[in-house]
This record gives sequence, structure tokens and C-alpha cells, in this order.
Amino acid sequence: MAESFFKSLKSEMIYQYDFKIREVTKQATFEYIEICRAAGAV
Repeated sequence: MAESFFKSLKSEMIYQYDFKIREVTKQATFEYIEICRAAGAV
């Protein structure tokens, strides 16, 4: 389960954007997790 979540996280968000600031990356990751959690995927 965790492996597929992190695969989705990487392919849907991390690899699509060029994050230059760590704080922006952390915030975007948090928002992605919250969206997935709200949808029941996590």
C-alpha cells in the first residue's frame, strides 16, 4: 500500500514540477497527502 502511494506521489507530483525551495516542496506534498486522504486513498 505505501509503495503504491509513494509511486503515485512521485509520478503525479514530484516528477512533474521543478521544486527549487524546500518549503514549497513540503507544502505541496502535504496538500497532495491531504487530498488523497480526503478521497480515501490513504
